[in-house]
Amino acid sequence: MMGMRPAGLVVLAALVLPVSAEAEQAESILGEWQQIATNAGACPTCRINFRTRDRGIVVSANNGWTATLERTGSTDLTGNGRWDPQGRGWPTGRAFTIRYR
Repeated sequence: MMGMRPAGLVVLAALVLPVSAEAEQAESILGEWQQIATNAGACPTCRINFRTRDRGIVVSANNGWTATLERTGSTDLTGNGRWDPQGRGWPTGRAFTIRYR
């Protein structure tokens, strides 16, 4: 009977480690980042901020958009966002999808 106990501990450790590694990896992106470029071109003054919320990670930008992200793979985060409805110009209030790898 005592031989079975260590095997159970090994299985438990094997199931817990990947979850902890994923959580640690997701937390490594939290905080403010400089947005170097986008599909709209270079943006040397753009900043994005990743923070946790009740339903996952929220990313927002200083140029007026916000998105809620969820993990879709081991390194991918995808989500839906919207430009500020009080903003100016063509993107005002428009929805979009976003993906981080």
